[in-house]
Amino acid sequence: MTVHLPRRRLLVACLAIAAAVPTVGADAGGASPATPHATAAEPGGTETIEVFHEDGTISQAEVPAEPAAAPDSATTRMAAAATVTPLQETGPSSERLDVVIVGDGYTAEQIGTYHQQAGAIWAGVLAEPPFTDYQGAFNVWIVDVISPESGIDNDPPRSGIVRDTALDVALYCTDGCSIRADSTKALAFAASAPEVDSLIVMGNTQWGHANANYPSSTRPGMMRVPGAREGVARSVLHEFGHSIGNLADEYVQSNGGRYTGSEPTRANVTTYTADQMRQNGAKWSLYLGSPTPDGGVIGAYEGTWSSYRYGLYRPSENSIMRTTSSRFSLVGLDAMERAIRAKATVPATDYQVTLSADTGSAAAGTSATFTAQTTRRSGPTENVTLTASGLPPGATADHGVVRTGGSRTFTIATSSYTPPGTYPVTVTATSMSGTRTATFQLAVTAPSSAACVGYALAPSASMTAFDFDYWIETGLTTSTGGTLRACLDEPDGAQFSLALQRLVDGQWQFVAMGSDGGPGQLLNYDGPAGTYRYVVVANSGSGAYTLAFSMP
Repeated sequence: MTVHLPRRRLLVACLAIAAAVPTVGADAGGASPATPHATAAEPGGTETIEVFHEDGTISQAEVPAEPAAAPDSATTRMAAAATVTPLQETGPSSERLDVVIVGDGYTAEQIGTYHQQAGAIWAGVLAEPPFTDYQGAFNVWIVDVISPESGIDNDPPRSGIVRDTALDVALYCTDGCSIRADSTKALAFAASAPEVDSLIVMGNTQWGHANANYPSSTRPGMMRVPGAREGVARSVLHEFGHSIGNLADEYVQSNGGRYTGSEPTRANVTTYTADQMRQNGAKWSLYLGSPTPDGGVIGAYEGTWSSYRYGLYRPSENSIMRTTSSRFSLVGLDAMERAIRAKATVPATDYQVTLSADTGSAAAGTSATFTAQTTRRSGPTENVTLTASGLPPGATADHGVVRTGGSRTFTIATSSYTPPGTYPVTVTATSMSGTRTATFQLAVTAPSSAACVGYALAPSASMTAFDFDYWIETGLTTSTGGTLRACLDEPDGAQFSLALQRLVDGQWQFVAMGSDGGPGQLLNYDGPAGTYRYVVVANSGSGAYTLAFSMP
């Protein structure tokens, strides 16, 4: 067959590190490394691997490094003659992510079993978002690697059995067993596929789980998995989080310390607390408080990136980057989908946003609520950020992120000094596929009671008709300028007035008058730096009153 050498289009360049899963049953005892393959070079040094436990948790261990020598001439000839079968071919490799599967320990009579197991693993991957909606972004190639003998080295665990196989896959056992392979031989066979973005080496065994390297500048990401083990797709998904999404691990080792470095570039780790993200708009600030597919809500959970128990935060309590039995978080899904779209040609998502109501009302100091609903018409599911703008003075609104097809309830909270009027509030939906908007007309009415809340100062006094008070007679000084606001809670049956004066060249000048706020007065004034005082006048009636005000 014609050999098309891959151009090794890499999604990300990372440090080479491996990942592996311990097994159950026979390999649960003490350390007993596998006997090295007679034809394999003795590994030099060690490398770090991830250890996937039966309960889904993950830890790390040190194992001998795999050989890095070039494949021998026999391997090169066999690889050039290997049959390549598309498990899934959706388009040209220049517009797709190419996943290549090579097997070891499968004889010619077991190629059917090999294909069946490879298909089962890929089906498990496609069952989990984002792969469910992005299936068309991938080509998957199966390279038939025929071994003289069935099985892999040291299988059953700690048996010391050595088998004659093409890729020298073996179980390396310490507290548990991980799958190791001759990477250079695996890469030689993978080169028979049209392209290689991610490589899965599949051993003919039921023991162990994934054993993977991040992609580097010289080779694609490589996973080693047991073809006959159930549930191995969960570990493959975790490793795709690294090799495709450039996501950091979110678990922490028992000896994890404190992180003191700079802000990481990985999308799912940060040095910022939730409050700091809200203030500076960094990382996943717009996601905070949003429900996430892996359970709970997006926040800032301390302890992540395998080595740091303190000083670093992850987006969710327990995503698949922390526990393989879980799912990708909203933040992880966004990173994965952006990486897939950066490499593969994917149709834009056609969606719309609608509101449960076009209009609503709230008395100043109260809230109005409505629901923003997103609807996906076509294309993959993706994250949509929902925000509100055009709010009246003194009002706030929440925001959040949903998946297309999801909804978010907005609460617009006005303050007691929000001026009455009608305000068009724009709800903006933003995703990788574009922006959509909808408008909510908010009618703010005068407060239903004269209870003035939300102000810094609230002095009380009493007056009789035709009297007046100054607050404060000598004035209050603001050095920055800004909005001065006040609320006068007058006694029942009385009619009081509220005014604001500014000291100009030694003389007090009236600059603003309060407006009718129902049973009280509201005053808002945008003024320069200077000295101000409030004036309360009893036009008719008498009794106790409260003046609440805040300075900029």
